[in-house]
Amino acid sequence: RSVLANAEAITRPVLLLHGERDSITPVTQSRALASALGDRGQLVVFPDEGHTLRTPQAQQQAMETELAFLSAALRDTASFPPGR
Repeated sequence: RSVLANAEAITRPVLLLHGERDSITPVTQSRALASALGDRGQLVVFPDEGHTLRTPQAQQQAMETELAFLSAALRDTASFPPGR
C-alpha cells in the first residue's frame, strides 16, 4: 500500500508540499519519497506549517509553486490532453 514501496513505478513528475511541523504525517515520509523519486520528485517543505498550510504566505507560495510545477509538467508532456 505504500507509495514509497512502489516509487520506481512512478514515471510522471510529482510535487510534494509538506509542513515541517506536521504532526499527522511526518515530513520524513515526503523526504523519503522525494529521494526515491529522484529527478521525478520535487519537495517543498514549509518550516512553520503543520498538516495544513494556514498562513497566507505559505498558501501563496504553495499556489505559485503548484502553478510553476504544472506549467512545466504540461509543457513537457508530449500529448495533452491524453488521447490526443
